[in-house]
Amino acid sequence: MENKTKGKLSVIFGILGIIILPIIFGPLAVYFGYKTKKAGLKKLGNIGIVFGIVSLVLMIFSSIINKFILFPLLGSFLNTSHPVVAFVSESMTHDENFDDWWTNAGNWYSNAGIDKNKFSIFPYKNGINKGDLLIIKGANYDEIQIGDLIVFWSTRKDPIMHRVTKKWEENEIQYFETKGDNHKTNPIPIRSAILDETKISYDQVIGRVSKTIPKIGWVKIKYAEMLNS
Repeated sequence: MENKTKGKLSVIFGILGIIILPIIFGPLAVYFGYKTKKAGLKKLGNIGIVFGIVSLVLMIFSSIINKFILFPLLGSFLNTSHPVVAFVSESMTHDENFDDWWTNAGNWYSNAGIDKNKFSIFPYKNGINKGDLLIIKGANYDEIQIGDLIVFWSTRKDPIMHRVTKKWEENEIQYFETKGDNHKTNPIPIRSAILDETKISYDQVIGRVSKTIPKIGWVKIKYAEMLNS
């Protein structure tokens, strides 16, 4: 590879690092910038190195700002500890249009007292896809209705988001039943040693899904995968 090409790559990687995925493009920009500078193209190499370093510094500061300033402020405004969540599961995915999905999945809901017309006016009746970004808002028990999507804790590390299919009070404790929309992976509510979503207490609830931003959550998912690899 020609030295000038390496220099151009260092600048391009530096710009990409500032815009997206600095953990990948930042080091690449610094590496190619150093190689370019060593080959005698000092000006071009320095530009790439500077862009790479800036992207890495921005990554560090953005993480600090997000963790200690932005997320706490947003959480205080939305009254929840987790105001923004990247949906990492396929448990709410609909692979068909609504009518076909109901043909395959509707029997369970009908037996639970939720008919097709009622489900059709639920929020996000066509489900949620993996990689969607969820905006979560805190909600009182009375504000959460059957059909709403709630985010809650189990014994798993990460919170879970499923649809409310039932709510009741028992011995002065408020409960929900939830279920994932995906009839292939979640034909019935989960009941295991890790999670029993037939009886989720209100104390486990983080909040209710207020809005979704399609596919934006993939950035967070891929970034987490790279850190864990």
